[in-house]
Amino acid sequence: MNIVKKMVSVILSFCLMGLVIGICLVSALPAFLSSSMYTRVMEKANIYQSVQETIQNGLDDIMLFNNIDRQTMHEFISVEEVKQTIVGDTKQLIGWLNGSNQVLAPLQLADYESRFDERMGDFFRNNQYYLDDQAKADVELMKQDAMQVIKGSLRVLDFDKLMEIPVVTKVPQLVGLLNVKLIVTVLVVLSVLIIGVMIWLSPASRKKHHRKKVEVGLLYAAYGLVAGGLLVFIIFFSGIQSGFYEHTAIHVDYLRESVGYLIKDRLQFLSLAGFVFASIGFMLMIPYWRRLYRKCMA
Repeated sequence: MNIVKKMVSVILSFCLMGLVIGICLVSALPAFLSSSMYTRVMEKANIYQSVQETIQNGLDDIMLFNNIDRQTMHEFISVEEVKQTIVGDTKQLIGWLNGSNQVLAPLQLADYESRFDERMGDFFRNNQYYLDDQAKADVELMKQDAMQVIKGSLRVLDFDKLMEIPVVTKVPQLVGLLNVKLIVTVLVVLSVLIIGVMIWLSPASRKKHHRKKVEVGLLYAAYGLVAGGLLVFIIFFSGIQSGFYEHTAIHVDYLRESVGYLIKDRLQFLSLAGFVFASIGFMLMIPYWRRLYRKCMA
């Protein structure tokens, strides 16, 4: 009968290992639905300055291509304006994912259009250029190109077209069904129950100086915790050491850096979670091994 109990305890240890892995993975999900996570990553990747420089370089290219002094669009958009737009879009998008029923508002370009018209008007007046109908049409095309540069840099994804995809519109519903706190609570409760069953299945001690029932049960539980924790730690810590997240197939530098920081942050979280579970497992082993050591050294 003891052999059967030991086999059941071993099986439960594997189940506990799976629960530990599940708890670690599920616990890493909430960060992806938090706007503070993305703003922190974007700050670290200096994305606002990079976007501002990208827009400015694009406007300079438009000016040079049309034989207009590039200083005409000097400091056309500030880093603070870029930050305000990107952070606002991020909060709106995360709010939409969390089921707030927000609709991502179209990017407002009216201020930038007015600023472009003003800059171009000053340039032509200062240089005493007369604009005929053809020249006005060319300026209008330049403005459209400039707005495309601004819109393409401030919003990498075309959310208007994205929302037209039926599957995408159902994402908030799927996210709403994912109750992370409830799932983690259930997994933790199952883990505690399994540990309790292991203690119950462990053989009772015949004498006071023999191994204790609780110690043996905790030992089997420790095997599962250590195995699950070390597996999570080794896999994700290896990911950190490999640095694969620095070489993602994204051609835009600041986006690649942002995605890299995001992946690294979650790898660090999972590595730490695995280390914590493994440490708990090792601590649960201490009572059994300490008594065994004393017995052998007696």
